[in-house]
Amino acid sequence: MIDVRTEVRTDVGGIREVHRAAFGRDSEAQLVDRLRSESLVVVSVVACNGRDIVGHALFSELVIETKSVALPAVTLAPIAVVPNRQRQGNGSRLVLFGLQRCREKGKAAAIVLGDPRYYSRFGFEARQTAKLMGPFAGAHWMGLELIAGALSHSGTVCYPDAFALVE
Repeated sequence: MIDVRTEVRTDVGGIREVHRAAFGRDSEAQLVDRLRSESLVVVSVVACNGRDIVGHALFSELVIETKSVALPAVTLAPIAVVPNRQRQGNGSRLVLFGLQRCREKGKAAAIVLGDPRYYSRFGFEARQTAKLMGPFAGAHWMGLELIAGALSHSGTVCYPDAFALVE
C-alpha cells in the first residue's frame, strides 16, 4: 500500500535517491536541495511504501508578474517515481495531493513543463499559458488555474535561478 503525505525533515535523503533512480543523474536532486535551501518550497510531497520513499513531487514558488499584480503561483518540478513503482498511479497521487495543498495555501495557479498527455488529466492546458511570457512556449508548457480566472491576464513568468541546474 502506497501512502502519500507531506515531506518531513527525515525524508531528504530518500527524496534524493528517488530522483537519482528516476532520472539517472543528480540534477533534479540538486534542484530540490537548492529550492529547499532558498526557502522556495511551497509543497513537497512523498509517496511511501512503508518506510521507503518511492516517489516525490515538488511545488515551488513561481512569480507571474501582470500589469496590476504579482500572482502567487507554483511550478510543479521535479516529480519522480522510482522505476519499479512507475505506471501504477503513484505520480498521479502525488500531483493531486500536492495541488490540493497548493490550493489550501492560496496559490492562484500552477505551471508545469511536461507531456500534455500526462498533465492534461489534472487540468493543465497549454492555452492557460498562452498569455504568459517566459522561458518556454508551446504545447508542453501548461498552466492550471487554482483560483478561477487567475491566468486570464497577460504576464511574465519568472522562474527561480535554481532551475538553471536542470537542462
